[in-house]
Amino acid sequence: MKILMVEWNGMGQKKIKKAFTSEGHNLVYFSLDIDKDNYYHNPEFARAFMEALRQ
Repeated sequence: MKILMVEWNGMGQKKIKKAFTSEGHNLVYFSLDIDKDNYYHNPEFARAFMEALRQ
């Protein structure tokens, strides 16, 4: 199964990635910058996110 893995600066990321890949899943990564001011109505963010979903 292909899984969109949203990456952020948080605990457990390495273990989550390892668990998914050890089960044979393919991961597509999307980096999420928590410091961004506003994800709502942000065309650049929406475009990048939609591109990650299409991978």
